[in-house]
Amino acid sequence: MEEKKEIIKGRIGKEIRLAYTPKHQTPVVRFELATRVEEADLTVWRKIVLVGKMALNFKIQAKKGMKVFIEGVEKLVQFVNEEGRDIQYLEFRGDSIAIEV
Repeated sequence: MEEKKEIIKGRIGKEIRLAYTPKHQTPVVRFELATRVEEADLTVWRKIVLVGKMALNFKIQAKKGMKVFIEGVEKLVQFVNEEGRDIQYLEFRGDSIAIEV
């Protein structure tokens, strides 16, 4: 799958979750973003992941409902859960982010 950077914009939904990787204690922020598809008059929810110092700074500044712009790459995440089921979903990994003021 070819990685193609794109910019998405939308509003933060739910609360932003901060965690740390077990090995290196790298900060990781996860949240969902409501994006609009105007042509279809549809709202699409996207799973967003930010890593490192950018994640910490974003967690401090951002709140639910704020409009943000994110540049990054969408990736397919695949794994087998504890019950033995194959899980697949798309995740948008942000390289840079801006909050609209």
